Amino acid sequence: MKRKYSPQRSDNEISYQFNGEKIIVNLNGRIDTIDLTGVDEYPSFEDGRKLTTLPINPIISVRTEDGKKQVELLKFHKENASEPERFGFNWEEV
Repeated sequence: MKRKYSPQRSDNEISYQFNGEKIIVNLNGRIDTIDLTGVDEYPSFEDGRKLTTLPINPIISVRTEDGKKQVELLKFHKENASEPERFGFNWEEV
């Protein structure tokens, strides 16, 4: 699986741990495990399911290319964040 962060200015705090196709999300101390097993595309017009119980959905998109899952995730940063924290994210293998 590959991941890419999409930065967003926020006072919220978010962190991720990865275990296979499961993503453990910590949003302001509230933890949820998002299981992407069997999810090849998200969002999808045909599939209205919720992936998380968190008040903010950290999953921006999921797509599969050449059999490899790619997940784009929210990445919050503070007001005075450095340029790499605001713009420096590429696809990474997890």
